Amino acid sequence: MLTKDETILLPILDLCKVNVQSVVEYALDFVQAGLYEEAIQLLEKTIDDPQMVYPMIYYALGYFNACIGQNNQAKAYYDKARIMDPTYCFPNRLEEIVILQDAILHNNDDAKAYYYLGNLWYGKRQHQDAVDCWEQAIQLDQQFPTVFRNLALAYYNRMGRKEEAVALLEKAFALDETDARLLMELHQLYKKQGYNYAERLMLLDRYADLVVSRDDLFLERITLFNLLGRYQEARQLLASRQFKPWEGGEGKVSRQYTICHLELAKERLKANDPKEP
Repeated sequence: MLTKDETILLPILDLCKVNVQSVVEYALDFVQAGLYEEAIQLLEKTIDDPQMVYPMIYYALGYFNACIGQNNQAKAYYDKARIMDPTYCFPNRLEEIVILQDAILHNNDDAKAYYYLGNLWYGKRQHQDAVDCWEQAIQLDQQFPTVFRNLALAYYNRMGRKEEAVALLEKAFALDETDARLLMELHQLYKKQGYNYAERLMLLDRYADLVVSRDDLFLERITLFNLLGRYQEARQLLASRQFKPWEGGEGKVSRQYTICHLELAKERLKANDPKEP
């Protein structure tokens, strides 16, 4: 950047683009040295497609411009940041708290900024601050399922507001009925709340395609068949799928396999029928 030699700069920028978090780190290093314009230049040069930018890049550009008195430019970048795809955006640096708070000062109706800041607070175990941010995000945007999901988990796990948590997670899934993870978490919440087996099975049957897409959901359906005494159906489902190991699922498949075969064997014994079911 000192020599203005693009032959030196471009290969470095290409390396930076491999990991957008590295770009943010370098820009913050410049800012720590008071070199705001250099930080802005670095971030701007790493943008290839203005419509496909990691949101925190635009938020950082907004904040850096605000720091040097370029408020109109700051507002323009903050406006861009709020419409970027939020998927996989998880700010975690202490500096990003200040950046997002400044974004909210410039755009107090930016639901995404509240959402990101809530994620950051929750990761830092500042649970009430996270809840406050997510509640504000919901007030501003009623169509973003992830905020409802996050707030539901915070209500249930940290605030003891269990009934409200169920309603929020139901709302999240209603907003995106293609998200198998939301279905899994909703079913898990129903189970913790003591919903009966038949109700839970009806939920999973209603979204059969989603159930098939996840081993844990598929196994929950098998478990419900066993709990309802429908062992032959459980056996058929177990035989139809090759399960892959997953964290937290150790032994769960083999347990359901054992249960349904033992119960089917008991039925044969009671009927004095030695044939394989």
